[in-house]
Amino acid sequence: MSLELRPYQIQDLSFYIANKKCLNRSDTGTGKSASVCVMFKYVSDYEHGSSIWVMPKSLLGKNKEELEKWTGLSTLIYRGKPTKDKWRGERYDVILTTSDTLMNHYETIRLMLKKKLTLIVCDESHLYYSSITSKRCEFFVALSRKIERVVFMTATVIRGRLDSAFPIIHVIEPRFYGHHRSFLDQHCIRDSFTNKVIGWRNAEKVGKILEKFSISHTFRDVYGNRNLVYLPVTVELDPKHRKMYEQFEQMAMLELEDESVLSATEAGVYTIRCRQILSCPEVLGLKVAEISKDWWLFENILGGQFERVVIFSAVVGEQVRLLEKVATAGFSVELINGTVSGEKRVKIDEAFRRGDLQVIIASPATAGVGWNWQIMEACVFMSTDYTDDGFTQAVARGVRGVRETALPIFIPQYQRTIEQKVLGIIQRKSLLAHAVDARKEVLKGLICG
Repeated sequence: MSLELRPYQIQDLSFYIANKKCLNRSDTGTGKSASVCVMFKYVSDYEHGSSIWVMPKSLLGKNKEELEKWTGLSTLIYRGKPTKDKWRGERYDVILTTSDTLMNHYETIRLMLKKKLTLIVCDESHLYYSSITSKRCEFFVALSRKIERVVFMTATVIRGRLDSAFPIIHVIEPRFYGHHRSFLDQHCIRDSFTNKVIGWRNAEKVGKILEKFSISHTFRDVYGNRNLVYLPVTVELDPKHRKMYEQFEQMAMLELEDESVLSATEAGVYTIRCRQILSCPEVLGLKVAEISKDWWLFENILGGQFERVVIFSAVVGEQVRLLEKVATAGFSVELINGTVSGEKRVKIDEAFRRGDLQVIIASPATAGVGWNWQIMEACVFMSTDYTDDGFTQAVARGVRGVRETALPIFIPQYQRTIEQKVLGIIQRKSLLAHAVDARKEVLKGLICG
């Protein structure tokens, strides 16, 4: 069966052809990949060029499959080391790789292409090109000056900081600001004593600039309203567990049962320890008879109410404990986090979509992009990271197209703890993204009253 672009995807393709450096900031799940795949075919057939597709490693297998399905072009996943597609001197129309591999092995990748490099597409670019001072971003900005076409793909241009949009703007049209310092002079608010950035201004200007060289389709434009509901849930923290947490929260010090002392002298370490005490006390040597959220999970989610569940956790110790507990309870379950290879992630994805896997436990950072998990019946955030985009991208895994039934997004939380502060940060960051693009969802109602 032949594949056909939808009318709005044909418009997207026309936009790429007409604008050599541009951005598709359409909402997650609106079909950005299809039009980009056809753009690779256009470049190969009509401009006699080859392409590089940059992305997080989680997307390599999925995007290769989609690209070959749409175009029939010769492709290779290259990670700078032997893989199943090990290079033996062949040449390819499109190389799929990560931002770090591109930076470290660019000359090798360029030699592997059949024709002159004409196009680079950056999928989910906010995950690796949001800081202009990073080495990978500096490399790409320099490289982009030599490449005729660049297409960015991300629904998350603003990533908690207004200047996360600067790399995209600078690559597409450097004359808007000239350099990063000029951007900061126009948009940041600094503390008069420390000179640190404490806020942002003139967000509407960034929004107007983005509109000039980007296309954007909202989920509502394509499918109608998203069929989901946020369900914050208060979970009562075990009294002994709360006593441990509050003692450390107040004193930054807690005596363990072996008479050693857990302490934190730096703010970052203090925050991490507070989150670990709540999410995985066992990692710190703290003995808690029952983790309250675990009990809630098995009573309300895995007690027969749902058959296909994705559980997000931002804390490694919590991920590992949940994997063991859920497996012990008899569920077919797998974990996706930074220690899991890209190849295994693809197999887990395929098993879940086939219905062979009941539960996925995942970190938002590694499983928050690319996967099409509309089969899920419930989504649970046992813990979150600090980013609004990480939260919304993770939610979007279960809302790919039209859902017949609403997807419940459960957010269990302990009252009067750092967990609710983190959720508040997520909500505030979404306000900044909304200030740049009024169509962006303002996250609210995530915290129990």
